[in-house]
Amino acid sequence: MNPRRLARPALALALLALLPAALFSQEEGYEFRLSNFSLEFYGGVCKINPVDLNNHALYEEAYLQFYWVKYYDYLHSIYGDNYVVTSTRTGDSAFRTLKKAVPYGFRLRYQASPTFSLTLGVQYLDGTQVSNVGMTFAIQDRRPDYTDYPNVRTIQYQNTGFTTQAKAWMPELGAHFGWDFSSVFRWEISIAFGPVFAECRTLSQRHSIVTTIDGYRSDSVYAQEMKGSVTGLGGELGMGVFIRPLKYARLFVEGGYEFRELGEVTGPGWSRSSFSDSNGVHDSTFANWTGTWYVQTNNVTQSWGHFTPLNIQNQYAYEFMPEGRRFNPDLSGFQVKAGVGFNF
Repeated sequence: MNPRRLARPALALALLALLPAALFSQEEGYEFRLSNFSLEFYGGVCKINPVDLNNHALYEEAYLQFYWVKYYDYLHSIYGDNYVVTSTRTGDSAFRTLKKAVPYGFRLRYQASPTFSLTLGVQYLDGTQVSNVGMTFAIQDRRPDYTDYPNVRTIQYQNTGFTTQAKAWMPELGAHFGWDFSSVFRWEISIAFGPVFAECRTLSQRHSIVTTIDGYRSDSVYAQEMKGSVTGLGGELGMGVFIRPLKYARLFVEGGYEFRELGEVTGPGWSRSSFSDSNGVHDSTFANWTGTWYVQTNNVTQSWGHFTPLNIQNQYAYEFMPEGRRFNPDLSGFQVKAGVGFNF
């Protein structure tokens, strides 16, 4: 079963379980004083799997394989030794998908009793993957009935700075219930809630270069960037271990699950196409827009096969696109944090 489906009910049950203990703890609580406050700083790693956002990288890899690798393999299968292609891949072995993000932040803690404390803080999340992929195809084309290009040419595909990114910041109110093992060691369980303000970004810069044996060169570039923002609700259920090496300082490690329930992503996008060659031809177009992110199903048939990967778009309304559906910005996942706290 997907753990994300269990996250919200687990957090709700944990909150119900903690509330009676918290209320009881406050009845036996400390007298209010400044020394009950502490400031904590932390950082860590969060395992995420934003499936819809990762379609950005999966689509470009499928595009490269279908329109380049598979296409030239198809021509070789038809013409045999009259069409020979040698390919070389450079850079990354595949376009990188987002698998983890970095959570970091700070929180102000108030120790209400020996077993109960409240925290108020801000958590940030940063997940970025940048890919640099290239392929070179050296072609020897000896087809007797084909004269558009000289029989020896090189075609290059380059996509540098290909970016998949998700960021968020979350004000959080937390309740912590813990016990001391000794004067040095302590463990606790915690629950936290708050709004989530998230951003998504994709960037692709597809560059095609053709050079021939007689010195001709052409450059084609298609670049597209999308940005989007979304708000929602987040919550975290965790467990931590604290070590107090000094009277006014402590170290801690926490692990738990963070769910981030987000809504509809909207924002701007732009695309740029350009062509130039060694004969002095130049042409370019530019477009920009603002729209709602959606997932588009491709269904392209060519003589060498079918192209059906999912792609992300926000240029057109998804209600009017065939087989389009709303984009889901899922940034939930298990995370581990380590930090340090200082008493006032």
